[in-house]
Amino acid sequence: MLEFFFHGFRSVFHGSRAYWIWVSTLLILTLLGLVALVVVGVYFWRTANEDRLMLTSLALILGGAVGNLLDRIASGSVTDFIDAYLGTYHWHTFNVADSAITIGIFLMAVEILLAGRKPVASTS
Repeated sequence: MLEFFFHGFRSVFHGSRAYWIWVSTLLILTLLGLVALVVVGVYFWRTANEDRLMLTSLALILGGAVGNLLDRIASGSVTDFIDAYLGTYHWHTFNVADSAITIGIFLMAVEILLAGRKPVASTS
């Protein structure tokens, strides 16, 4: 049986050593983050209020994206600090925003898979 356990906190900064690469990478990642934020925001806006699971998943994705984007703008990098293991496998160090995005994407996948099982309303 595999055990998942929390190992501790450690700071991991995702930056670059060469300044020009760091600046261009920061700019590209920030722009991509803004584009993703707009796309997910529009999808959130257009989702029906009754579709709670999809709205929840999109809210988690938006919250995580905003968190990582603010971290990147404020400090020039995203700081990962949650360190965990799955059995003897060292999981990638991550942060709360990454967790929100991952949970949101999982819930979105569940919603999409369950959408095919919902009964179709009769038009007659």
